[in-house]
Amino acid sequence: MTTPMAPAARKGPLLAPDARIQFVPGVGPQRALAFERLGIYTLEDLLRHYPRTYLDARTFVSIRDLRPGQLVTVVGTVQRSSALRTRGGRADFSATLGDGTGVLGCYFFGQPFLSRTLKPGVRVVVSGVVEGLDRQMQNPMFDVVEDDLEQLMHAGRLVPVHALTRGLTARGLRTVVRTALECAGAMEDAVPVEVCRARDLIPLDAALRAIHFPDSDAALGAARRRLAFEELFLLQTVLELR
Repeated sequence: MTTPMAPAARKGPLLAPDARIQFVPGVGPQRALAFERLGIYTLEDLLRHYPRTYLDARTFVSIRDLRPGQLVTVVGTVQRSSALRTRGGRADFSATLGDGTGVLGCYFFGQPFLSRTLKPGVRVVVSGVVEGLDRQMQNPMFDVVEDDLEQLMHAGRLVPVHALTRGLTARGLRTVVRTALECAGAMEDAVPVEVCRARDLIPLDAALRAIHFPDSDAALGAARRRLAFEELFLLQTVLELR
């Protein structure tokens, strides 16, 4: 008597693109509410939540070498921080960073809540334009240096900066995006293969990976070109159907 064979191991992503965000490992129903405040309900929604900008972790500048007018990225440790009340009643936040070569002042308008994140002793990476001879940045982009960011920086790459909301950290969002990218190859591509070939466009899954975690400027450019074409292609298709 022949013993029936066990079914083959399941291959492919654990979750489908239309799976609810709450079912991603580490998310759950409560944390999913924070994603929903950003309009993210499924994994596909998350993959379409493109970074708003990038921190260039390929080259860092020491604070002592900063010059006014430069757009630079600096890694330092918060030395002092405080929430401030202006004469007009607005609540701002100020922090001073040090990297062993000098100090950099960072001023955030209307963001006193940053006192919960940028505490003395916290290591951060900031990016912005240096103003004045006393080395200051106003409303710089920033990210707290944790394990995943440390790895991205040491890899010398562009670090994505996604829009966040209360209850979501940059690190947490990046972690979930990495998980969601496993299903990128299963997403339906609205642009026909022959059109991509004719326009020399990269596949959708490659574009999604590169837009979130680009290896180079060229990869990011190819991803932006592909996703911009898709948007225009869909718009043109709708117009034709109408």
